[in-house]
Amino acid sequence: MTFQDSASVKAPKQDRSRASFERVLETAEELLKEHGYKGFTLLEVSKQSRTSIGSIYCRVKGKDDLFHAVQEHVLARLDKEMESILEPSKWDGVEARKLILFLVRELAEFLRRNAPILRALISREVADPVVMAKGKKASANLNERFQSLLMRHASEYTHPDPMHATAFCLNIADAALAKHLDLNTVTPSNDGSQWNQLIDDLGRTLSLFLLSTEDLGTGVGRGAGPSAKGNGGPQRAAKV
Repeated sequence: MTFQDSASVKAPKQDRSRASFERVLETAEELLKEHGYKGFTLLEVSKQSRTSIGSIYCRVKGKDDLFHAVQEHVLARLDKEMESILEPSKWDGVEARKLILFLVRELAEFLRRNAPILRALISREVADPVVMAKGKKASANLNERFQSLLMRHASEYTHPDPMHATAFCLNIADAALAKHLDLNTVTPSNDGSQWNQLIDDLGRTLSLFLLSTEDLGTGVGRGAGPSAKGNGGPQRAAKV
């Protein structure tokens, strides 16, 4: 990781110091995953990283500054991970429906892999505007990458506003996956139950929303009456 001076951390200049601070950040991240914000302290980070407390205070002013540094460290790593996964050339030639299904799964597995540290970061957003601002920016960048890939097939979407439709789909996916993984809670429940079913259901739902040629209209209850049979709704859905 390349360290830079910021409001949160004084960047180390020498290789040895950088390696030491990298160890501090990695240790702090592990403590946050296991215990959350309340359970990690500079003293414990110092002990487990085998770094003097004085050396840590040379880089940060206190616990919140170290938390901010960990957030920057984590978000930089996650950004590189998603950059690799969403490399545009990897998705050349993938037809629309498969692209939607694949991207939903990639997003889901990305969030599940990183759920412990994401929970710790998200738990501080309400209390710390710095954490919230950085989290929102990272989330926006992630969604922009997904949306850019989805918009490759904009001409195939039946929604009159593909940009709105793809953004809506990402919001739905984010909300459903975050709820299932308990990303907004400090103590998660078992996230293994029905995981693959959720991913499959989301993929089918979003592909139907973007690709179905059935005119659902805007009226409440449209399609619930006898006319739905004549419109081919159930038969069309079964083919998607």
